[in-house]
Formats: sequence, structure tokens, C-alpha cells
Amino acid sequence: MATDKPRFSAVRDRLLTGLVAVLPAALTLWVLFVIVRLADGIFQPLFELLFNRTLPGFGLLLLPVLLYLVGAVVQNRISNTLIEWGESLVNRLPIVGTVYAAVKQTVDAFSFSSAEQKFSRVVFVEYPRRGCWVMGFVTREMQFNEEASVALFIPTTPNPTSGVLIIVPERETISSQMSLEEAAKFVISGGILLPDELRQMQPAALIAADQAGPSGE
Repeated sequence: MATDKPRFSAVRDRLLTGLVAVLPAALTLWVLFVIVRLADGIFQPLFELLFNRTLPGFGLLLLPVLLYLVGAVVQNRISNTLIEWGESLVNRLPIVGTVYAAVKQTVDAFSFSSAEQKFSRVVFVEYPRRGCWVMGFVTREMQFNEEASVALFIPTTPNPTSGVLIIVPERETISSQMSLEEAAKFVISGGILLPDELRQMQPAALIAADQAGPSGE
């Protein structure tokens, strides 16, 4: 029985890793499929009326046009007001509003067209105690208590839209070469999707940094 537990844990970990790896692509394909089906249902009758024939996949051809039009509508000031009004109604719905708000916050926070405006880089810091390392996103560099400091957003797993904000001296952080996307995947997966930087890092590296001080002194 004792040997079955590690084997079961290994199978479970691989299943979870596969799920986390496949789920984003599956959801993306499903959304695209729904959009194409919707476009086909709307424009296929028009195509039949004009040309007296059907064209399978006509919605796929119109997908870039539809996305462009949606982007143009979203950027319009009047449509933004209508969208905000519609979102306020959705947010008031039981359960649906909670799910919608969580999804929207996640997309807004970690859609990397805007994330780079919110998070400048990824660093490691000892928190909440010495010897315990966490990964944080730098949101602002500042002078605090007459010292060069950074505001760090430390996300929680698996919902990275919640977390804590701390202000620490810059010298107490360790810079990382991880991209924002790699760091977000690491957080959302609960550490299952390990970035190459952490995969190659030896445990002694952080221990040595801890003993020498984050500034490397």
C-alpha cells in the first residue's frame, strides 16, 4: 500500500499538469468555434440570398472582420458607456455576476497588452518571514523612508487577482528574468508549470542569497 501512494501521486500530478497545459488551448478553440458558428448562423443566409449557394466556413472568413468591428466598438466612448452599464447589470446577477467579475478581473490583470503597464518586472522577496521566498510583481518604484523601494503585488494561487501589496527596499529583492506570462502561469498552476529559470535554479542559490543578503553583499 505504501508504494501505491507515491505512484498515485505521480499519476495525479501528471494528470493535473496535462489539464493545466491543455485547458487554455481547449478554451481558446472552443471560443473560436462558438464565434465561427455564430457568424455562420448570421451571415450564411445573407450569402445564400446574394449568391444562391452556401459557403461552409463563411464565418471563419468573417472572423477577423468581426473582431476588428468589436475592437472598434469597444474603443468608442459611447459604446464603453453602454458596456459599463451592461456589466453593472451582469454583476448584480447571483452567481453569474461573481463568475463574470472573477473572469474579467483575471483577464484585465493578466492580459499582457495591459499587464506590462501595471507590472514592470518579476522579483523574489523574503515574505512573510526570513527564509521564505515568494514571487512578486513590481508595480511601482519609489522612494520610501528615504530609501529606494518598490511596491510589490504578491498574488495568491490559483486566483492571481487577489493577493497582498507590500513596500520593500529594492536591495531586499532578487531580480528575475522571468516574463510576466511565465510568472502568471507559475502562480495560476500552483507551481505545476515551472519556468525554466526556476527549473535550472539550484536550491543552494536562494540559500546563498539569503545568507549574503538580497543585495548580494
